Amino acid sequence: MKTQDITITIAAYLAANKNLMILGTPGMGKSAMIVEGIEQAGLSHCTINGAICDPLDSKGALFVDREARQAHYAPIGVLNDILEGKVDVVVLDDLTQSPMAMQNAFMQWVQARMIGDRKIPDHVRFVAAGNRPEDRAGVQQMSAALSDRFTIIHGEPDHQAWVAWAISADLDPRIISFVARKNGDGFCDQGVPKTFGQAVPTARGYERCSDILAMEMPANVQRECFVGAIGEGFTCELMGHLAVCDSLPDYNDILDNPEAADIPTGANVLFALSNALLRAVLADDARSQSAFRYLERMCEDGQLEIATFAIQTIQQVDRLTAKKTGKKANHLTGASFNSLILNHIKHMLHGE
Repeated sequence: MKTQDITITIAAYLAANKNLMILGTPGMGKSAMIVEGIEQAGLSHCTINGAICDPLDSKGALFVDREARQAHYAPIGVLNDILEGKVDVVVLDDLTQSPMAMQNAFMQWVQARMIGDRKIPDHVRFVAAGNRPEDRAGVQQMSAALSDRFTIIHGEPDHQAWVAWAISADLDPRIISFVARKNGDGFCDQGVPKTFGQAVPTARGYERCSDILAMEMPANVQRECFVGAIGEGFTCELMGHLAVCDSLPDYNDILDNPEAADIPTGANVLFALSNALLRAVLADDARSQSAFRYLERMCEDGQLEIATFAIQTIQQVDRLTAKKTGKKANHLTGASFNSLILNHIKHMLHGE
């Protein structure tokens, strides 16, 4: 299931007060998607990582009342918030990495809806995330009794949704345009590392690459850090892409005079340039119509795919913005935009 569909599913399950589990490859952003869905629904949550919990902690601390000659479990930490109704959603992260003893402890939460000897409020729901056995992430045998209490969906990496998110999160545009140009190749699709300490490209890894660029380290040190984030092979490609980005024409010259500005050759250059243009549109630059006119000139030059990608990305960012703020965002307007759509790429767009 793609990211957009996962978001819809999370919202529906939260509204219906049902339990949901998302499985997928490490680094694809499962936990982040869950938290984003919860926050967009206006709900509170807590996250419990079963891989690092002790089963005894799942009940609380055993308290002995000597005068009453009784013993009961006193909830500790976040368990108090759950039992007092301060939490709407309990996120069981890395559930498939949890040892069987911890899975059995969670059974009491999910099935009996009890923590120790106290009842979990009816409005509290559970959402879980985990990896699969083939991911070689230390996955344990999943209790059939526990998994049967969840609807299980399998998440698929979605580079286009990540690009839209990365733009809204203000990640480095050079990293964003690299992922866009690769068109899904090298985005959570390389399997698990073949040797210990080896990195493979993931959504989380590309986010780290953006952080690395912001650190402004010497080139040789920066390169080694890239290797540690996405691996040797993709680092070589990324370094070439960064060199291309550094040689791009000033996008302000394009916005000032879209009719006269040259159109470079090479998909990597054009993807990087279109990324700069769409960011100008999303920043509400007064010259946004110039950006659409330049994208139309790209189409006239045979680069329909790149212009289409730019428009689809703006659509996705506008949807994300609307979900987060509750206000409709629409940057796709104006005469130049209409000309671009009607004359070139209307048939390539979806969801309109």
